Amino acid sequence: MSDRTSRRGWVVVLFAFVALDGALIQARGALVPVFEDVFTVSESYLGLVTPVGTIGFVLAMLLFGTASGRIDIKRFLVISVAATIASVLVLGLSPTYLLLLVFIGVRSFSTGIFRSLDRSVLSHLYPNSRARVLSLHTMVWAVGATLGPLLVTAVMWEFSWRGTYLVLAIALVPVLVGLWRLERPDSLDNERSLELEDVNAYYGNSHVLFDLNLAVEQNEVVALLGRNGAGKTTTLRSITGTVGRREGLITFRDHDITNHSVDAISNMGVKLVPEERRIFPTLTVQENLVVARDSCTGTPPPVEEMYEIFPALDDHRDSRGRNLSGGEQQMLAVARALVQDPDLLLL
Repeated sequence: MSDRTSRRGWVVVLFAFVALDGALIQARGALVPVFEDVFTVSESYLGLVTPVGTIGFVLAMLLFGTASGRIDIKRFLVISVAATIASVLVLGLSPTYLLLLVFIGVRSFSTGIFRSLDRSVLSHLYPNSRARVLSLHTMVWAVGATLGPLLVTAVMWEFSWRGTYLVLAIALVPVLVGLWRLERPDSLDNERSLELEDVNAYYGNSHVLFDLNLAVEQNEVVALLGRNGAGKTTTLRSITGTVGRREGLITFRDHDITNHSVDAISNMGVKLVPEERRIFPTLTVQENLVVARDSCTGTPPPVEEMYEIFPALDDHRDSRGRNLSGGEQQMLAVARALVQDPDLLLL
């Protein structure tokens, strides 16, 4: 399959799902009066339909939106579509209003996974015309949302409200098949990990960085060279949020982190090895590594791996940090960052 054909296939699949997602959301709204009659619930309970759907969608966006560069995007897109089909089918079979709400939440979470990843795929497929493609993406959703109520009307002309969800589930099957057959785009492996655009940094009233632009691709090693006072350390502090004031745009895996807190940036996988080392002097080498590992989320590597990378530390695992030599302290500082399984390591 040629690159152009593959890109077109991805666009068709992504846009088809987005259109059907719009139809699903608006169909749900059009069916609310029907739910009131079928399940004999009050208007206050009917008001739970939208919040439940929103919570499921937002939760998926929070969990997967920040992880788009660290997961197998195609696999999770396939899982999302399959889960959406299953939840839509079960949604149409709901025997009680409570189960209906549960399945609405599951359906929203499933589509939320897809919607948290699809724009990233489009951005990689069309990096030079991203704005136009994403505008089309929004327009396709609007078209689907417009057709949703019309679909409800057409289906209920001959069948019950449950038939609407059956039709939408069947319409999603070709999307799943098409997505399964597509090859993962090579451009997803070339994700821009970090980008600084026109960044300015200040210490009090002192202007230190002037309109800095920097890009780091995934799996790329970049060295900052310059004389003392050129702004190398300030650049790293700007990325991690430890500088006094900064302006411009700093993005990490397509997420704006310019105004994020230090801990939020660290939790996204950005780890800094400070030049002053800043190990815990009264803790042993082992304790320094355990504390660092236990402070991170996800599944970090075992501490023993650090001793394989830095054999010199293995002989001093029970020594306090202040008793190590300067070189050993530097090894410990680097190992402490590595044991947190960083996505971006700043030295």
